[in-house]
Amino acid sequence: MKGGMPYEESLKLRVAMLAGMPLSDVLKVASDPPVTEGATELLRVLRGLGYKTAVISGGFSFAAEALRARLGLDYAYSNT
Repeated sequence: MKGGMPYEESLKLRVAMLAGMPLSDVLKVASDPPVTEGATELLRVLRGLGYKTAVISGGFSFAAEALRARLGLDYAYSNT
């Protein structure tokens, strides 16, 4: 999105792109989301300091949950 269009319009476009795609393909794409350089180290430090961590996404739960698991986050909030 990057602020280039209204959220509702972006969500409809993303849903349309997934329409008809086999769930196995969706999960494969979602299993390896890109992570900003340094994020893993930052999260390690924050956890060491006792902070809870989360991903909050305008995307979908299958991708947010994959990221939560990959990075060891405490929570993931996103669209279902």
